[in-house]
Amino acid sequence: MCGKKHATITPAVKALKEKIGHTVKIEVETRTLDEVKEALEVGANVIMLDNMSCETMKQAGEMTAGRAKLEAS
Repeated sequence: MCGKKHATITPAVKALKEKIGHTVKIEVETRTLDEVKEALEVGANVIMLDNMSCETMKQAGEMTAGRAKLEAS
C-alpha cells in the first residue's frame, strides 16, 4: 500500500511497478478526489477512500467507473 504519508502517488506507484511487476496489486490511500484521479491515472488497482464524506465517495465511484476497486475507511 502506498499513501500520502509515504510519498506522492505517481512516483510511488511508478517505482513500485518497476520493482514488483504486474502480478502484484497496488493499493493507494487517498483523501481527496484529486488524489483519486491521480491514482487512476497512474494505474492503481485498489483505491482506499480515507475519511471521505458519503457524497465525495459517491463522486469517487462515478469517477472510477470500474477502473479500480474502491475501499472506504
